[in-house]
Amino acid sequence: MLDTILLAALVGLLLASYWDSSTQLHYLFSGWAKQPAGQKPLNSIRYFLSSRKSSGGSKRRGTKRRLGPNEWELRTELLRALDGSRRRTYEKFVGTSREADRRLAEILEETDSLDKVERPETINELLDRWLASEVEPMVREVTYLDYKRRADTYVRPLIGNLKLKNFSLAKAEDYRNALLRRKVKVRNSSKRKRRGQAPRQLSETTVNGALKVLSMSLNYARRHNYVATNVLHDLKRRQSDAAEPKKRALTAAELAAFMVAARGNYWYSLFALLASTGLRPSEALALSWRHVDLDAGWIHVERKLTLLPGGMFQFDPPKTLSSKRKVPVSPGLEQVLLDHLSRQEELRAYDEKLELVFCDLTGRPADSRNILNRHVKPIAAKAGIRGSVTLYSFRHTFMTLSTNDTGAPKLTSRVMGHKDVAFSQNVYEDPDDEALRQSTLPMDAFLGDGGGDDEEGVVAAD
Repeated sequence: MLDTILLAALVGLLLASYWDSSTQLHYLFSGWAKQPAGQKPLNSIRYFLSSRKSSGGSKRRGTKRRLGPNEWELRTELLRALDGSRRRTYEKFVGTSREADRRLAEILEETDSLDKVERPETINELLDRWLASEVEPMVREVTYLDYKRRADTYVRPLIGNLKLKNFSLAKAEDYRNALLRRKVKVRNSSKRKRRGQAPRQLSETTVNGALKVLSMSLNYARRHNYVATNVLHDLKRRQSDAAEPKKRALTAAELAAFMVAARGNYWYSLFALLASTGLRPSEALALSWRHVDLDAGWIHVERKLTLLPGGMFQFDPPKTLSSKRKVPVSPGLEQVLLDHLSRQEELRAYDEKLELVFCDLTGRPADSRNILNRHVKPIAAKAGIRGSVTLYSFRHTFMTLSTNDTGAPKLTSRVMGHKDVAFSQNVYEDPDDEALRQSTLPMDAFLGDGGGDDEEGVVAAD
């Protein structure tokens, strides 16, 4: 009998210790009522048992404080941040004490659901969540596919199964070194040549692209408190050891030689347009004849071509707001486009729906990579041009030669679709050797006749 009385007294003391707010009891019984028949409210019991901290006194996860008649401040404790700092929520509530208890219990249920959000455990899970929730809805489809390809090819096979919490700076260094040592087979159109070539190491551009994708996903994890820091911020990158930078802009002589070597080629008019206007290749390949007004002498740039996997394509808005523009057509370029239209009609190389200016023989959008490999590179070799020549080389060439000739970089930048003329000059203008020589000639006016026979000068030197 005495044992029963002591046990009842102990239970009474326990209940009295919680009676000041009664939030925990309310949460316990409300959770019990919501459970299906035959199941125990484990979450409610777990919360009830852990509502008091094991150390630190009587602080609880939820408290209420009276501010005035029927006015309360409800405070709830969230899980601590990664740096150990406390996180709290506050809410003002107007009502009776019992109503405030019920509202505090509801807040605790909501915060519990927030705390139980599943965190990605591995690098693979992080990449999946990052691509699905931040990349795919926010960027163009071709950009999303490029990020996904880098993640699937260079990140997942090496560290995809690694625990996110175990990804340290040392692990990042091991991953970087593994990428630098990794070798891949050379892609070549000829199977016979591919068999005879040894695998090559990944280029620095590929390695940096893989590290960029991983770093962006870790930044996403840091913003969502999945990790404390992005360890790649402290990772050292290998500096480029290229002996000579690739050539970007053609000189006037090289451009003339290229255009002579390209005469008769199906894509001659494309090369002429790129060199005369500085259009981006994707903008030129998206041009429809309704965008070309030869009577007024203007080309209206309103879209760009995006090639997708599986031979699919789509037309997207230009790269920036300033890229949507009109470009003047010179008399020489006008004649080239008229000749191209006549040849296109002769070959029936058009699609009535697309009406593309530059297309393949079926009227479908052309692949810039095929044009580069099958036409630009052979023509450049025929013209005796050393160094790399791409379709973007014409854009650099236009900026350099047009600016040198007109002396008005702002006009050239406007034609190219840049908002900032400084960006055009820094990125696209490549002065050649002759332009560099010309920059020093005006200083000859200050040198006089040389003064080699001046006896006073000789005496002074002595």
